[in-house]
Amino acid sequence: MSRPCWYIGLALLVGCLIGAWLPTNVLVVSAVGLLCIVVITMAVPLLRHRRALLLSLIGVSAALVSLVISQVCTYLPLSYRIGETVSLTATVNERGGVTYLTVTDGDLPKGVRLQLWNYDAARAPQAYDAVTGEFVLCDHGLQGLSLMQRKASGIWFAVKPEMMTVTEGKRPWYACFRALREQAVGKIETYLSGDVAALVSGICFGADEQLSEDAKDHFRVSGTYHLFSVSGFHMAFLSQALLMLLTRLRVPRGLRAVIAIGGVLFFMALVGNEAPVTRSGMLCVLVLLGSCFRRQADTCNTLGLALIVLLIGSPFAAYDAGLLLSFFATFGLVLISPCITRILCGWLKQSMRERWPRVGKLYDSFIQAVSLTVAATVATLPISLIYFGEISLVAVLGNLVMSFAATALLVLGFAAVLCIGPILQPLATVLFFITGQFSTYLLWISEKISKIPFVTVAITAPYLLLWVVGMAILAIIGHRLLRRKGLAVVAVTGILTLAVSAIAHTLLMRGVATVTMLPTQNDVAFCVQYKGETLLVCAPVHIGSVRKMQTALQLAGVRRVDAVMVPFGNETALMTMFSQEDGMFDDCRLWYTDETKWLSSYAATAVSFPDTPTAVIDGVWCCRYGEQLHLAIQQTDILCLFTDETVRSLPLTLRQSEVVVFGQSAPSDALLLQADVGFLQGTSDVTLSAPLRGVDRLVTVGRERMRLTTRGVGDITY
Repeated sequence: MSRPCWYIGLALLVGCLIGAWLPTNVLVVSAVGLLCIVVITMAVPLLRHRRALLLSLIGVSAALVSLVISQVCTYLPLSYRIGETVSLTATVNERGGVTYLTVTDGDLPKGVRLQLWNYDAARAPQAYDAVTGEFVLCDHGLQGLSLMQRKASGIWFAVKPEMMTVTEGKRPWYACFRALREQAVGKIETYLSGDVAALVSGICFGADEQLSEDAKDHFRVSGTYHLFSVSGFHMAFLSQALLMLLTRLRVPRGLRAVIAIGGVLFFMALVGNEAPVTRSGMLCVLVLLGSCFRRQADTCNTLGLALIVLLIGSPFAAYDAGLLLSFFATFGLVLISPCITRILCGWLKQSMRERWPRVGKLYDSFIQAVSLTVAATVATLPISLIYFGEISLVAVLGNLVMSFAATALLVLGFAAVLCIGPILQPLATVLFFITGQFSTYLLWISEKISKIPFVTVAITAPYLLLWVVGMAILAIIGHRLLRRKGLAVVAVTGILTLAVSAIAHTLLMRGVATVTMLPTQNDVAFCVQYKGETLLVCAPVHIGSVRKMQTALQLAGVRRVDAVMVPFGNETALMTMFSQEDGMFDDCRLWYTDETKWLSSYAATAVSFPDTPTAVIDGVWCCRYGEQLHLAIQQTDILCLFTDETVRSLPLTLRQSEVVVFGQSAPSDALLLQADVGFLQGTSDVTLSAPLRGVDRLVTVGRERMRLTTRGVGDITY
């Protein structure tokens, strides 16, 4: 049967996506049941000959078995030890800006990876250092999709050091690749600077850490942030460049493929073996292996084989956003792009092609570029909605006007980095100058495109996500069964379903308040949406917090803020927040303290913070107690602790709130608090100076916003 790996790999992916949400006992029963079904299917001749069904069952059962092994052997034994103090010896590593430990000896199994929390910056360990000491095992406090993404990273739990000794560890053999990458980035920064250098480093080596938040937002809004992801484009470019060079040197075919495979593996180690890098590199390697044996690789079958290798040992990797985007983009390029190309190319009549052949070739090239961009955008649309909560309406335009410049930047950037030695230094200077011009163009065009009004659409309601995915499935089924009539039926059904869902959602959510905890850099920031009005409570000290906060508000569908409460904050950060041109804070009501009274000129109405319960928006009451703030949504209480000032002076009724929000630290007498849930706002560096015995659950707000809802009767859902 053709494409066996495709059926198994696709079924394995679906099985991992579904099975990851099942409780362990249900997962075990499902795995055993499916294995029995596989045995029965293989024993019955009539079913055994249905190869697609058999291979799909094998893929799903393999997924469930892998999940059972991961849960039973790794996750559950560690989860039972949450809160314990363990002795560990571990090696320090970094991944995606996260510092984590790989256990080498101690009370936990060898090889377990744990995120390191709350270490002293003065003795912050560096990559490949060795640490020894006593650590408290902690849960990340994540739920839903955020928890799945954490499991996909392989760093399931965290540790807080009670006593930690840092020593210089032995550098592993693969550390040389990290050093080479740092040298390449350093060379780029020698010739270029600022966002121009950061963009070159990001596109060539995936190192976009130094790119400013504004530039990242521009690329995100324009739908071109994927340029920073090392993907199949990089692998194909590298392998084809090597093959062309070796062909000119008359190297035999088999040796050419072997050398190209070595180059791809070297580049994978250089940029880091993240899931998308491994997937794209594996695809490229399999294609090159086929050329060694003079076989034409089937893209779908190769893609399925890559999924099998990636997921069989790490089933939670199915929730890695990069892997899913890479998979669906490749899927769209293979299956959707040819259909779009055939439809659009047919619009140019054959008589016109014969009369103007050059125009026909130019038109076909343009249509090919459009179809590839549209196919990748459409295929990745559900993943973008689910993971990022928004879609870019100018993604096709952005990719069309930026793809050529990005390709040229990649080629010239690689060539410039490879110019080593004083003899080639003049050539490197010229290449870096040209590369800098392309980088400047990409930064400029991304900013211009992102400034177009209504370029992004935020999808916040879950029923809209279900509607998008459901309509895509129905469109495929309808087209297969009824062709064009099927698409028309799906379109009408989709419109009616969306209208009914919108009305039902509006009726069901009437009287429900939504509180959104916004990601910041250890600063308190959250918004309350109730009865059509929006209240923002924030105390930004870092400019980065303002950027993250505004991006999160846009993704949450907030286009206008009705009231803002600012007890304190950094002057530059606050001016940055109120000086934005998006009109979010136009005509808002400002509640200020003596420290922030100077902001009165930025607001239509300015009122001093209330010392007695006062309505700030319809249905939301507020009162200030020293440096602390109490919000009440009818009978649901939210206590905001901006500083570590004592809570002993607060009334007993306020210490017993449904929600408590912490900034950089907790008060020394925080054990007096009682709450259903507590939120630590900021990064993982947030520290607690006191135990929280009365807080049922403590949640860290990291890079993603977190939402909770209440009907105002003391109920909390999050």
